[in-house]
Amino acid sequence: MKKIIQIVSLLMLCTTTAQAQNALKLAASVAPAQQGKPIMVQLKVLDSVNIVSGHSLNIMRREGTGSWLKLNTAPITRMPLVAGADYTSKDKSFKRYVDFMLRKPSTPTQEKNTKGFAGIFLLNDNRFASYAGCYFEDKTAMPGGTYQYKLSDDGSGKDLSAAVTITVVAQPAKAVSGVSFEQRGQSVLLNWPSSEKYYAYRVYRSATPGGQPVQISKSPVAAAKMSGGNAPAYRFADTALAAGTTWYYQVSALDFLNNESALSDPLKVQVKDAALPKAVSNFRNEREKGTFRFTWTPVNDQNCAGYAIYRKSEREPAFKRVNTTLLPATAANFSDAPANDGTVYHYIIESVGKNGNTARSPVSLAVLPDRTPPAKPAHLAGSTRPALALLRWEANKETDLKGYWIYRASNRKKENLVLLNDSPVRGNSYTDSLPLVSSNEYVYCIQAIDNGYNRSPLSDTVIIQVPDVTAPRSVQGLAAETKGGKVLLQWRAVPDADVVGYTIFKSSDSAHRKFIAVNAMPVAALRFSDEPGAAIVRYYVTATDRSGNSSLPSAVLTVAIDPDTSGISAVRDLSIARNGQDSTVRLTWRNGAIGVKGYVVFRKSEGDEDFMPISPLLAEPGYNDRDARSGDRYSYYVRSYFADGIYRESAAAK
Repeated sequence: MKKIIQIVSLLMLCTTTAQAQNALKLAASVAPAQQGKPIMVQLKVLDSVNIVSGHSLNIMRREGTGSWLKLNTAPITRMPLVAGADYTSKDKSFKRYVDFMLRKPSTPTQEKNTKGFAGIFLLNDNRFASYAGCYFEDKTAMPGGTYQYKLSDDGSGKDLSAAVTITVVAQPAKAVSGVSFEQRGQSVLLNWPSSEKYYAYRVYRSATPGGQPVQISKSPVAAAKMSGGNAPAYRFADTALAAGTTWYYQVSALDFLNNESALSDPLKVQVKDAALPKAVSNFRNEREKGTFRFTWTPVNDQNCAGYAIYRKSEREPAFKRVNTTLLPATAANFSDAPANDGTVYHYIIESVGKNGNTARSPVSLAVLPDRTPPAKPAHLAGSTRPALALLRWEANKETDLKGYWIYRASNRKKENLVLLNDSPVRGNSYTDSLPLVSSNEYVYCIQAIDNGYNRSPLSDTVIIQVPDVTAPRSVQGLAAETKGGKVLLQWRAVPDADVVGYTIFKSSDSAHRKFIAVNAMPVAALRFSDEPGAAIVRYYVTATDRSGNSSLPSAVLTVAIDPDTSGISAVRDLSIARNGQDSTVRLTWRNGAIGVKGYVVFRKSEGDEDFMPISPLLAEPGYNDRDARSGDRYSYYVRSYFADGIYRESAAAK
């Protein structure tokens, strides 16, 4: 059935191009002279749709650039048949033709198959082709001549095919080259390039160079390749060949007129002994500590010379042989101790034939548990950032390392270590996030773990003091007492455990905008005495912890100072005199104390209730009242001003 499909496909391929412009394709071939028959050109009409001709045809020929001449005396047509007539004949070609023409297919598949068989008959049976109106012999062609042939319709004269050119030669040429082979088992698979000029091939073989070739292909070899399962496609297989024999293969081609080309050049093939030894069975292994013990059932094969053991790990690309010397063919066990534990190994045992051919067993998997722990991690170091502990260490060298466990304790006892990560850390660094208010001393260590979950010893510990970035709470309850020109401040203790002292700030400028620290270092006491240096002073206090964090300022406290007036007195010897020439009143006095900043003169007219200042701040004793009116009576006194707004008033003088 495959051959039928190939023939129909070939016919369609050969006529597709022709049917693009013409209805038919004309094939031509030279039949050499033989058995008294002259050399001639055979012509065949190819129609992949109908197989047999449905036209009344003329064969047209011309030589060189001459005119086209009709060769047939009567139109070429298929033999007409009448349904119901008796066409019994001993002519097989005629019987095939009758069967095809009178066919009554019941399914499209049956019709396709029937046409396939008819296509085969058309190609390799010229008598069938003649009955079908598809065959003509030009016996007038001369050897050495080159001719063109075409088909035309007898009624309309319309061309029905493209022209085909052929040169008449006495002997057929070689049509096949590039024959190659591959030995598979004791079979030789032959291949060669195909050509659409030919529909099939024949294969010949001889035992000696120059010997008589014998056809070994029982039927024509189709142009399409055959497939040997997953193996490369091939055209012909010569099977059951004995090892050590030599053969010479030649191939010929059959054209569409069933004429055979000359044989190809001989291809020499020396058949090797491709017999394979049997593969062992029941190949398995058992582990004994660090060693694998393999067992198998030996082969019962006289061709087996012994066994080779091969091994590869999952990380290796190819198997490597384990035993340098073949194990005897009777051996049934073998032991192997691979170097690396924790690895999955693949083992095979290869039966080696006396001819060198081999057969492999199925793979046996062997797993050697890893019980070797990684090395103790080294050079663990740490650094800090606010609320972060940063760890780094030297990476372990093990190739099967899975990662690291990270442990932490809030004191220096290893039994209090807590595992921090739920999966091993792959790199050689780790960042531990801590609460922002944390100020503890932390102890860290790490542990390496491999793919077999073996754990290394704990690393040396590293101690990290996380910086405290949290300020203490604000000072509450700031209060003050004043006495003798001094201020005594006191406040409640801030309850934070790490508070080490307090800093007092004051502002004594008139706008109270700038506060300065009174004490250079925090004081641990809850009270502080200050000499304010001004009549009105503002204070606030901050708390400081051992990390140097300062709290927000307390509420600002404003303090008015009771002045210390001891040792301060008014002016002395105030005297008043009137100038006789005008109404100017001259006031003189002596300074009554040290530290006077200046003087202001106050005056009251008789009948007024209050004294009013009449002078600016005087730097020196003495003042002339030039605004006194003649005839009025006045009373005067002098006010002495000291630091911090303290002043003293003299007795009044009239």
